Amino acid sequence: MRPAAACLTDVLSAARGAAIRPARLRICRSSWRRPAMRSAACGLSLILLFAGCAGGAVVELPRRDAGLWEVTLVDEGARRPRPVVTRECTSAEVDARLLLSLAPGQEHCASPDVRKTGSGWEVRTACRVHDNRIDTIFTFGGDFRTDYSGRFETRYRDTCPRNLPDCREVREFSARRLGDCPADMRPGDRMLPNGIVVQALPAQEHGDAH
Repeated sequence: MRPAAACLTDVLSAARGAAIRPARLRICRSSWRRPAMRSAACGLSLILLFAGCAGGAVVELPRRDAGLWEVTLVDEGARRPRPVVTRECTSAEVDARLLLSLAPGQEHCASPDVRKTGSGWEVRTACRVHDNRIDTIFTFGGDFRTDYSGRFETRYRDTCPRNLPDCREVREFSARRLGDCPADMRPGDRMLPNGIVVQALPAQEHGDAH
């Protein structure tokens, strides 16, 4: 298995006909600067990516059953959308972080805002990549044991990437569980459509998955 020389964002850009640029596939990581002011419950919420650590009802991010999942993404704004199919190995320890890594720019983020809705969940993230603020809204529905579906909308607030009308990109996704992870994939691994397996989590977190 090779390290993440290419990322899912590049694959999706290629599906739209855009030029591929090297990038690291990373996920949203919360920054906690005042641990003394956080309760033990807040430490648990960091692991599970809970929202609303201080006060109010705590809502947990939906968690998939451990194993191998096939995820299909479709660019909602493409004239002739071509589905992009990936496979990812997840576990209870990494799933909350892996689940949000489908969207671009999920690094240097504040704690996500997770809300339960009548049909599923809504998750909002606010991140910064190279001083560019990136806001994403996810919606999820399904049982997360056998399948789920949803969409995300990402908006670039400061610098607009090329080939993106209105500085936004919207993708729909659906997923189904295929079974146990194969022996050559670890929790946090993602197989791209070309068969290359990348580490979808930062190296130190990926190593903790064992």
